[in-house]
Amino acid sequence: MRLCRAAAVAAVAIPLTLLLLAHREVLVSRYRRGPPDPTAPRPLLLVGTQSSGTANSAAALARLGLQLAHEHADSSLVGAADGTASWFHGIRHLDGAAPAALLRWLCASRRERTGFLGARMFAPPREACVAWPLALLGRLAASLPNSDGLRGLEWAERRLFPTQCAQAQCEATVNATWGCASRGGRCEVAYATTLLQARHPLRTLESLAVKFCRSLDQPPRGDFVQMVRLMFASHRWEEHTSCLGVFSSYLVLYLEPLLRAVDRGQIDGMFRVEETGPCVLFRLGGFHRLHEAAEGRAVCAANGSAATPPVVNAHNHNGAVLRIGAAELNKYVEPRLVRRLHALASRLGYDLLAPPAPPASGRAQARPQAPVHQVGRSWRQSNAWRQGGGR
Repeated sequence: MRLCRAAAVAAVAIPLTLLLLAHREVLVSRYRRGPPDPTAPRPLLLVGTQSSGTANSAAALARLGLQLAHEHADSSLVGAADGTASWFHGIRHLDGAAPAALLRWLCASRRERTGFLGARMFAPPREACVAWPLALLGRLAASLPNSDGLRGLEWAERRLFPTQCAQAQCEATVNATWGCASRGGRCEVAYATTLLQARHPLRTLESLAVKFCRSLDQPPRGDFVQMVRLMFASHRWEEHTSCLGVFSSYLVLYLEPLLRAVDRGQIDGMFRVEETGPCVLFRLGGFHRLHEAAEGRAVCAANGSAATPPVVNAHNHNGAVLRIGAAELNKYVEPRLVRRLHALASRLGYDLLAPPAPPASGRAQARPQAPVHQVGRSWRQSNAWRQGGGR
């Protein structure tokens, strides 16, 4: 019995020690401001649609010395003391109640490429559903470079101990987060400033199409598409079956309630990502007033808006794979939805009828230009397609 206990302790202690030694600089940097409080108020929350560039915004602010995480907010797992940039955190501002079918589906297993990373993306759990050695291993794994911050604990809970405890906690957390700000109530984590990040709707549609569609006339595929259908279950999805129809519906259904939140003052403002440099965003988030943000203030004072490069379209390679214009919208999207999309774009400060700008300079410009749309065969099979990129 003693031998078994010793072996069990060694099986946990040895990997932990090796992880700590190998990545001690990462861990020290993560907690350089002292022990994190996972539910403490944060300076900034950025919300925007999938493919609006929230990952790039988070990375740009991180290069200014901020601890701003992409998608999740549990600062005991990742560097999120300064805030979060996320599309799914926008559910704080959605109306009504969270659909029960969505809660069951989200929390039943890991959903790939959806931006949902488990209930911990909103707040740490109130009750541990796994044994503490596994939880500690998960926390250390989440601290390693190139980790999404939650895979370690999510793997331990769902793969090693798929319990009703984890499922119930996940559903309860997502349900409590849905609409918490729109109802005027208290969300689990408070933010001093919430900003809506806007991107040109046609560029967003291009990025979503390259990620999830084989051609513009075919239905999109993947967990993200199922997630959107469940989120807005009352929408008449049968009327919008094409790639552009589904994702135009998504943009309208997601952004319209967030713009109403801007009108009510529950979202503090909006910015267009194409014209907002990292140092401007640094000031919009109020970081120029924070003592902890001295590094960012120094960089921006020395370099201005050119402190870090602007965000680019990683999946669509800055337009080298696919270009969508008003003609494609009129061809593949139902007219009433096109009118709503035009109204939405106008509210965000964009004109869907304006000709698209040429691809940005750099690596993407050298790629061969694909046709605006390809019907009957996949652009994934064309020489303009390349797998990869980031959200």
